[in-house]
Amino acid sequence: MRTSSALLVSAAVVVSALSVPATAHADTTSPTGGHAAAGAAEVRKAARFAGFDAGPEPSWYDGWRRLSGRLVADVDGVAHGLAGVRVFVEFSANGTNWTRVTSQTTSADGTFDMTTVGTQDGYWRAQYPGTNEYTPAVSGADYVDVKYRTSIQYYNVSPEPVMKGAYVTVAGTLFRYMPAGKPGPGANIHIYFQPSGSSTWTKMAITKTASNGKFSKKFKASKDGTWLARYWGSATYAGSNLPTDYVDVGYRTHIHSYNAAPEPVRKGAYITVKGLLYRYMPAGKPGPGANIHIYFKPKGSSAWTKKAITKTAKNGWFSRKFKASKDGTWLARYWGSGTYIGSNHPSDYVNVR
Repeated sequence: MRTSSALLVSAAVVVSALSVPATAHADTTSPTGGHAAAGAAEVRKAARFAGFDAGPEPSWYDGWRRLSGRLVADVDGVAHGLAGVRVFVEFSANGTNWTRVTSQTTSADGTFDMTTVGTQDGYWRAQYPGTNEYTPAVSGADYVDVKYRTSIQYYNVSPEPVMKGAYVTVAGTLFRYMPAGKPGPGANIHIYFQPSGSSTWTKMAITKTASNGKFSKKFKASKDGTWLARYWGSATYAGSNLPTDYVDVGYRTHIHSYNAAPEPVRKGAYITVKGLLYRYMPAGKPGPGANIHIYFKPKGSSAWTKKAITKTAKNGWFSRKFKASKDGTWLARYWGSGTYIGSNHPSDYVNVR
């Protein structure tokens, strides 16, 4: 009996030991068991980001960031856009600790395109939390360097037009926005020139801004063309705008021996306006075939009236008669051309009696 009892007990232990894995096996195949969720995850479709971009790079301090990309799912080896799901964009200053910044629902082809404002250097990435049907996904990180914006203002190249061989002055003021606009001292400004009819820029000089952000540099004028100034930026400041100014370069002209006569003149009689146009190239030479504009301003008025256009003769002289009706001032002007700069504005007052 003792032996039989012992065998009975041993058999019970064996049966009990065998029943444990049998019960565990039954639990794991249960629709509500822990392995059921794992089994569902294994058959979820793989989601991934086909692309993600944060820009522009570099970006301005307190400026807009554009965050765009596409979320897809691979089904039978083909990438399909995941439509109508929420995608989150996260930011990290060190690439380790991430903070959600904004989110958007994807469009029909899985794309997203959102904007936000940023103020510091750092990494951006897109994150999709997944669903029962699709796996979670995280894009690669995109680093954006943030710099303070700069701008060249009050830019001017003068005089314009300018005589050939004379000097032009390129001047302006560099501002740095951090975030308010402040003058940018000690910055290198690169100055370029592009002759009229050319598509090539030539660096003419590098000049440095003063403590108030202003810069100024003189150049000898030899050709018509455009002057450009640029601050290329630094590790802290973004490059500036590219202001330009076109300057017409020509030979100087001058009206000599100008006179309106007789003076005084009887009302209803004629006066003659005459003078001699010279062109300096470089020596003074008579200017033939040039249009001379003649204006009149009555006594007590501030308005000039164009009375006629007359042409210079081969020797550079011009002459034109007008009937005298009022006291006033007679003025002659050559407006210039592509080769010659406009003249002085000689005037002569005539008393009419």
